[in-house]
Amino acid sequence: MRIKISPLAKNDIKAIARYTEQRWGRSKRQSYLKAFDSRIMQLADFPESGVACDEILPNYRKLSFNQHLIFYRRLNVESLLIVRILHQSMDVKL
Repeated sequence: MRIKISPLAKNDIKAIARYTEQRWGRSKRQSYLKAFDSRIMQLADFPESGVACDEILPNYRKLSFNQHLIFYRRLNVESLLIVRILHQSMDVKL
């Protein structure tokens, strides 16, 4: 399955990377982003692994990763879209 990342999700990743580096250093940023990539790539094999979150928007799912939630939806049988990546304490606005 092909995974696409929305512009908002790309901005989320950049912000997470910046914050992680400022708080814990470059090495931690690199290891966190590598683990984050692995978690996202799991969706290619298991697109239904996330929890449905229809209370937010119909057909959306969320997958947790450490302190973050990855919000995504299927575009078709061959691809899905990562919509946002938010800290679990944030108010969800997709």
